[in-house]
Amino acid sequence: MLKQSENNSILSLVQDMSSKNLDQIKDYSLLNRTDTKYVLNTSQAKMLFKKISNYYFVLEVNSNKVQNYESYYFDTEKLEFYHKHHNKKNNRSKVRFRKYIGSDLIFLETKTKSKGRTRKYRKVFNDISSELNDEHYQFIRKNTGIETKLIKSQQNTFSRITLLGKRKKERITIDYDINFNTKNISCKLEDIVICEVKQERIDHSSDILKSLKSNKVYPLRLSKYCIGSIMLDKNLKQNRFKKKLLKIKKLQNNDVINK
Repeated sequence: MLKQSENNSILSLVQDMSSKNLDQIKDYSLLNRTDTKYVLNTSQAKMLFKKISNYYFVLEVNSNKVQNYESYYFDTEKLEFYHKHHNKKNNRSKVRFRKYIGSDLIFLETKTKSKGRTRKYRKVFNDISSELNDEHYQFIRKNTGIETKLIKSQQNTFSRITLLGKRKKERITIDYDINFNTKNISCKLEDIVICEVKQERIDHSSDILKSLKSNKVYPLRLSKYCIGSIMLDKNLKQNRFKKKLLKIKKLQNNDVINK
């Protein structure tokens, strides 16, 4: 977990930014989109905010510019979703409940990724269930074609700042204070910030992409679900993620050289 002073310093960088509320962001939903992820440490994230703050609005929910999330992931008994991602399969899916704590909303969400594009579907539910029922499976089958029984595999929590482009239709999520747990194990992704740029199609003239590139921060495909799975179970097959895990360790040691 980030130290409280680090949490406050990240928050302080967006406090003076112009904001939009949930009713003003329909044009930024981007449920069919491209996603480009970057991994930074806290120092890099603070520098990034300073450079791009004039080009973006920040999402504000109930007067808060930071939102807290809980995610409950489901996978097959053999963790096929994890292994498909690890093995770089083109068509892969995620299934999760996500609780948006600030707005007190709960969605069952599916995400499918194919040929570089992400499709996301979600449906409101009143409660989070540790076991999926017929209504849940009907929604999952409709949007993913998956008919296999799924079980709860992981829970994570994190804080998020969401930026909305002033000049371009793009949404940027800044996730930090990331924690993972199962029934018996919990762990924290120390001093790591995951930045994800969501666009209709990749636009390299984006202000944040230009700033990241100028600071030698390059895309890194990273799934919180997969990283959490590895951290929670050291015995999982993970050889194709070794370079990413090494990169995270370098960032945590404040090595900001990105290669």
